[in-house]
Amino acid sequence: MSEIFGGNMAFPLHNTGHGAPFDEGMSLRDYIAIHAMMGQLAGESPAGTHGLVRYSYLLADAMLKHRDSGE
Repeated sequence: MSEIFGGNMAFPLHNTGHGAPFDEGMSLRDYIAIHAMMGQLAGESPAGTHGLVRYSYLLADAMLKHRDSGE
C-alpha cells in the first residue's frame, strides 16, 4: 500500500530544464481524502470535524489499498 503521508503525488511537477526531475504538491492520499470529504459534506457526515476528517482518510486509505491490490 502507498505510504501514509507520502506515496504518489496527485500533481507532480517535473523539472524540464537542467537537473533531475522533482515532485511537489499534495499526496494522492490527500487528494482522494479531500474529494471524499466533499462528498460527505454534500450529504450526511459523521459528527464533528475530527470524525469527518478521520472518515475521509479511511476512505482514501481503502481506495489506495484496493488500487494497489491489482483487483
